[in-house]
Amino acid sequence: MRISTRPAVWMAMAMALVLAFCSSISLAQNPLGRPEAVEQHPFAGVFTGDKIALDLNYDNAQQAYTGWLTFQGKKYACGGIVDNSQLVGKFVADGKPYPFSVGIDGNGITLSSDGQNYPLKRQAAPADGGNPLAGGGGAAPNPLAGGGGGFPAGGGNRPALAPAGNGGVGMKFQPNQDGDLVIVGVMPGGPAEKAGIKAGTYLVEIDGKSTENLPPEKVRDLLSGPIGSKVKLTIDTETDSHDFLVTRGDLSGGNAPQPGPGPGPGPIGPFGPGNQPNNVAGPAWMKPGVRLTFWGGSALIPGVNTVLVPDDNGDWKTPDGRSFKPADNPGGGGMGYQQLTVANVVNGTAIVDARNFLLNPQTQACTSIGAGGYILPVNNGGDYWGDPQQLKQMRAGTNGPVRVFRGPYKLGDKTYDVVRITTKVDGGYTQTTYDTDSGIVLSLGSCTTGAAQMTPGPNGAGGMGDGNTHMVQCFFVGMRQTELPWTGQRATPDLAQLKQLDFAGSYSTAVQMAGTITWPYTSHWDIGKLDEFSVQMKQTFAIDYRNGQPPQPQTSDRAGSLTCVWVDPRILGKLQQGQVIDEDPITKMKLSVAGVQNGSVVFVERSQVETTSVAYDQRSGQISGIQMQQQNGPGTTTITLQRTK
Repeated sequence: MRISTRPAVWMAMAMALVLAFCSSISLAQNPLGRPEAVEQHPFAGVFTGDKIALDLNYDNAQQAYTGWLTFQGKKYACGGIVDNSQLVGKFVADGKPYPFSVGIDGNGITLSSDGQNYPLKRQAAPADGGNPLAGGGGAAPNPLAGGGGGFPAGGGNRPALAPAGNGGVGMKFQPNQDGDLVIVGVMPGGPAEKAGIKAGTYLVEIDGKSTENLPPEKVRDLLSGPIGSKVKLTIDTETDSHDFLVTRGDLSGGNAPQPGPGPGPGPIGPFGPGNQPNNVAGPAWMKPGVRLTFWGGSALIPGVNTVLVPDDNGDWKTPDGRSFKPADNPGGGGMGYQQLTVANVVNGTAIVDARNFLLNPQTQACTSIGAGGYILPVNNGGDYWGDPQQLKQMRAGTNGPVRVFRGPYKLGDKTYDVVRITTKVDGGYTQTTYDTDSGIVLSLGSCTTGAAQMTPGPNGAGGMGDGNTHMVQCFFVGMRQTELPWTGQRATPDLAQLKQLDFAGSYSTAVQMAGTITWPYTSHWDIGKLDEFSVQMKQTFAIDYRNGQPPQPQTSDRAGSLTCVWVDPRILGKLQQGQVIDEDPITKMKLSVAGVQNGSVVFVERSQVETTSVAYDQRSGQISGIQMQQQNGPGTTTITLQRTK
C-alpha cells in the first residue's frame, strides 16, 4: 500500500489547471513485437518517383503505416492502413487531410490521389521493425494522430493546424485527497498509452525529478519538450514502481489515430489544379458571423482488466527470457464542445475561428481549453462540411470496405436527407454523415479495437486477451447567426507592418485559506503571414518559476481571423460601455463591452467558471492586453499579460 507524504494543500493548488491533455507521440512498446520483413509489410520503406517520394514505416502498436509524403520539395505527414492488399490513408497539408491510396506494382507502388496516379519505385526498406521512432526508418512520429481539433479525451477526427515544435506525453493528471499525482486519463493511441502507462497509477518522477510540491504548470513543462525527444517517467502503482521511456511527439488536437478516409468529397489536394479555388461558391449558409457547434465524446473500453507490461524484475517470463509484471488496464472518457465561427468569406476561402470547451457532465459548466482557427476552401471544410453538389450526386451502394447510404436521418428534433459513408478498417469502422442540403457533417465517429494484449492467465501462465476498444463520436448541435461586430472586417494598410507582439505579466494560483502563488509570465507572437482578412503566427508562452532554471517556452501555431491581433478602430469607436455583444445558449458564454481603460477598449467574456478580458488600443486597434481567470474547485488560476512591444 502506498503511503502519501504530500500535504493535502498541494491537491487544492494543483486543481487549478490540470484539465487538459499534454499531447504527444510516444515510443511504441509492444511486448510481442518483432522486426518484420518487407514481405510482411510491403509498404514500409522509401519509394521515389518523378514528382513524389514516400517514406513509410509500419507501427506495430497502431497496426498502421506512418511517415512522410514529399511533393515539390514539401513534406506532408501521412499514414494509413491496409485494406484488400491496398494501403488506404490520408496526408495532411496546411492543416487539412487529403485521401490517397497505394497499390503494389511490381518492384514499386502506384500512389493515387485526386484522380492522379504516380508510379514510385522502392529505394530502401526500413532497418527496424517498422516503428518510426525506433531509430531505423527515418520517418517522423505519426503526425496523422494530430488530426483533431482539440476535443477532450480524444474526441473527434478534426483537422489540425501544422504541428508545433513541442510535444508531450498524452496523459491527464490530478492530485487525489492525499496529494498524490494520479494519472486520471491516458490519451487513446498516444505516447503514454503506447508505452504501457495506465490511468489510475501515480506519476512520481519526471527524468529523475520528483513531482512532489511541483506546481501543475511545472509538471506540464517537464512532460513537454521537442518532438522526438525522450522523457523517463517513474510510475507507481499501489504495490510497485516502474520506469517508462516515452518519446514525445505532436498530437496537436489530441485525438487517437483515425486512418482510412471515406470516399466522399475531399479537399482538392496539392497534386491537382485549383488548390485554392478563387471562384467557388460555398454553401448558402456560409456567411460571416455564422457559428457551428459540435459535441464530441470519446471512450476507452478495456479488453481485459489486467495486462502484462515489461519489467526487468517481473515474475512473468516469456520463453525467450523477457520479464513482465501485471498492471491495471482501466478505461476512460470525456466530452466537450467545439465551436466554429465564420469570420470572413473571400476568394473561395472561409476564415474560421475555432474554440474548444470541456464539459462538466455534473454541473453542465463549460471550460475553455483552447482557441485557434482554420483557413479552408468554402466548398469543403474537411470534417466539418462538404460540397452539397457533390453529395447530391453520390450514389448509394457498397464498394469493397466502403458503404454509401442515402436516406433520412433524425438528429434532435429534425430529420435530414443525408449521405452516410461507412468504411471498414482493421478492428472496426469509421463513419461520416453529411446533410445533403447544407453539406454540414451531422455525425462523425469511429469504433476500433486494438491488437490483443498480454494478460495473466491461470497457473501463472500468460495469455492473450482482447485489445482495447476506442470509441469516438461527434454530433452537430446547431447553427446560429451571431452579431459579432468585427466579422467581415478588412485590415487597414498600416497593419501589414505588424510582425511580432510581446507580452509580459504573471501567472498565479490562489486557494482559499492557502494563499496565492505568483510567477512571472511572458509571451511572444511571431506573425508569419498577415493579409487583409487573416493571420497565421506562432505563439510562445513561458513561466519563470524562479527556481534557478531558465523558463521552458512552449510554442504553438495559430491561424484564423484578424481578431486575435486586431479590431478595426472604427468598429471600436461605435461600441458602448455595457453593450452585450453575444450570449451563447450552449456554452453560456456572455461577451460584453466593459468600457475604456488606459486608452484601450476592453471586452469581457464570462461563464459560471471563468472570465476572460481582452483589450484593444483605441487608436491602432491592436491587442494590448489579456487577462484570464478560471476557477477549478477551491482554486482559481489567473493569467495577466500586458503588451510590451
